[in-house]
Amino acid sequence: METLIEKPTLHEQQVARESLVGLSSAMQGRSDQVTIQIQENHQAITLPRKVLKLLSFILSNMASGKTVSLIPSDSEVSTQQAADLLRVSRPHLVKLLGQGAILLKSGHSPPYPAGRFTGL
Repeated sequence: METLIEKPTLHEQQVARESLVGLSSAMQGRSDQVTIQIQENHQAITLPRKVLKLLSFILSNMASGKTVSLIPSDSEVSTQQAADLLRVSRPHLVKLLGQGAILLKSGHSPPYPAGRFTGL
């Protein structure tokens, strides 16, 4: 698990807001790909259109001053990492897991065996 973007500065929030305007018009196309031009090195790169949706999500959150974390959908995280993501204490997360409020990836059903909260 990696936090990709720390809390954005006010300047970064403004740049993100401005970027969203141009990005929203680029998302109107029908092709499954989009080519963008990197101004600094004049290189054009082709991206899947789905990347624009993800970039829009990131920019929208940055514009609001929020941090953004990306985790692949098949990742496993420790209880501490999960607690950090949910912004709760690890003991509270373990309590929720024990109550079955959050399901484990392992497929175990509540009540969970002791010590089984390792692969969330």
